[in-house]
Amino acid sequence: MTFSRITRRSASRAGAALGLLAAAGAAACDDGRTVVTQPFGPYSFNFRVVPDGRTIPKGTVTIAHTATDSSVTLLVQGIERLAGTAVYQVWLANADGTGLVKAQGTLQEFRVDTVFTSLGDLKPDTVPVGAAATASSFSAGGSSTLVVLRVDRASLGSNPLDKGLVLVTVEESAAAAQPGDSRPLWATYTPTIEPKALTFGRWDSNPANQYIFVPIGRGQISVRGDVLLAYDSSLSRPPVGYYYATYVIRRNKDEAVIDTVRIGELQAPDGTTSLRSADSSSVHPVVQAKSIVAGFNRVDARTATSGLNAGPTPYKDFADYLITLENKHGDEQKASPSVILRGVVPAPIRSPATE
Repeated sequence: MTFSRITRRSASRAGAALGLLAAAGAAACDDGRTVVTQPFGPYSFNFRVVPDGRTIPKGTVTIAHTATDSSVTLLVQGIERLAGTAVYQVWLANADGTGLVKAQGTLQEFRVDTVFTSLGDLKPDTVPVGAAATASSFSAGGSSTLVVLRVDRASLGSNPLDKGLVLVTVEESAAAAQPGDSRPLWATYTPTIEPKALTFGRWDSNPANQYIFVPIGRGQISVRGDVLLAYDSSLSRPPVGYYYATYVIRRNKDEAVIDTVRIGELQAPDGTTSLRSADSSSVHPVVQAKSIVAGFNRVDARTATSGLNAGPTPYKDFADYLITLENKHGDEQKASPSVILRGVVPAPIRSPATE
């Protein structure tokens, strides 16, 4: 009997509570209250950028010798074409950097094309560009460019195997008498080695101070209406003579490239400090000894001067977002082949419903 009375009272209280909830629900549906199912402003679309790093500068050094001759052959690819009088200068030296001389030899530029065999398989085809020349420096570069320099006794005036270091520097002109601060590619060699890969970073006569660049990092892009925000982190610090920049590749429906849009140099998260000088100075606390812990870029279609579509779809046809490693002597109107981070732009941004 006692249990039965408690149950009836609880039921009575529950009924009262339901009545209060019903009244509250009716108030919530009143036209004067906020409707949370309707978004405020344009949608925001986010996507990630991830490491690419397939095309950083690279190459090999090959040794050949006979009873009457000897040679050192340098093969370089993945480099950026330099602008103006700037050159990649090639040097030979002793392994410790002493006895430095310009690596005078036979220089040939090639274009690497991809062709199809009779069976339909892809095959690289190396095509000479122009005539071979006697030189120790060059400015050629690009994603499909291969440069070969062969140095022998006759061209150098001495036995190249008496040296032990191939060093590639970036100079203001071919008249440089000594290597400058930008020393991005090098390899040591002996008369008996097999082909040896070049190292990319910054060479120093003290091995403890040499810097080897590693293409790492991550980031996220957010596009909301007219504004694009890019946040990057954990990037390796650029080698001396290099900086990070951001580009977007525009493609049509057939995936053909329409344009390459330069967004600008990587900035610090404050949005006002350029990190162009992060290779050689700590321009902001985000620049550490061997890394850039955070980067930023912002684009506002309402104030941008070029590269965007007019009207309500400014980012239409944006297909690929790139973080590139740029040579400071390169052409800023063209993206470097050294893509460090890459992101695929989502379909709602690339092909918006509102045309």
